[in-house]
Amino acid sequence: MRGNLQRGTPGMILLGFALAMLLVVFGTWTRLRQAAMTRTIQPLTGLGDAAYYSNVSENDFYNPALVLAEFPRGIFRRTVNPVHRDDGKMRLVGKESSGKFYIYTDAKPKPGPNNVVTRRWYLKAADNRYVEFGERKFWPGYAPAKN
Repeated sequence: MRGNLQRGTPGMILLGFALAMLLVVFGTWTRLRQAAMTRTIQPLTGLGDAAYYSNVSENDFYNPALVLAEFPRGIFRRTVNPVHRDDGKMRLVGKESSGKFYIYTDAKPKPGPNNVVTRRWYLKAADNRYVEFGERKFWPGYAPAKN
């Protein structure tokens, strides 16, 4: 009788190992499936962006608030109140220097005087509402006091 018990031991060990591997595979598959469902994709437009702009610097009109590769010295806020722009027609440029907000531009900019297209940058303030940034518009002669 003792000999019969010893014969089943390797089979029981293999069965236990197979069950353990099955649990590992099932757990990994479940975790990967859940991770794929929770990944978010930032669309190339303003749709779905909930990181709304409040203030980047103390005074956006006097101090350059956004630093871009094209403007290493920074660009200024140009509008007091957010302007209406359709989220689906705004094109994502990237994140601003602090990394908190996404920068947008018009997907199809309209030509201004003399058919010159001026590029403008926007930070999203609410759904379909954007704060415009660009070269200094208000108080062009003002220079902030240096401490």
